[in-house]
Amino acid sequence: MIDRDHDTVCKRYSGTESEVRSAVRAMREHLLHSGCNTIDTTTAEIVVVEILNNVVEHALADQPEGWFRLTYRANKHRLLFHVEDNGCEMPLGHLPEGVPPRIPSSRRKLPEGGWGWSLIRTLADQVTYQRINHINHVSFTIPIHARHDTIGKRKTSP
Repeated sequence: MIDRDHDTVCKRYSGTESEVRSAVRAMREHLLHSGCNTIDTTTAEIVVVEILNNVVEHALADQPEGWFRLTYRANKHRLLFHVEDNGCEMPLGHLPEGVPPRIPSSRRKLPEGGWGWSLIRTLADQVTYQRINHINHVSFTIPIHARHDTIGKRKTSP
């Protein structure tokens, strides 16, 4: 399990979908290589993908000079994340509440979008947003659970 407070990773990326994939791939590899369990790594991956996709699709839309920065580290109890971008401010200056869309009676009419912030708020803790000097800042944590090698296979403690 990673528990090195000094092991902070911080990298800036161009604001494109391919850079989101690169950032998430690098984060996943680093967390797993550092000893983070598969479940918590996957949870972090889902939340980071949702946030970065929102950044690229909404905040950085039509901004050729757009960028985002992903910073993360772990302590003994949680993974800590910080995302910055130079995109547009969040509507109304704050994060969406994360209420899932209404589910219609027909499966054919299920909404395509609107699930992201509900998912983020369900999986992450301490989700915050600030805009400072024209830069968006989103921070959140993911609790670290018992050590696992894979889903369903518990690793014995030393």
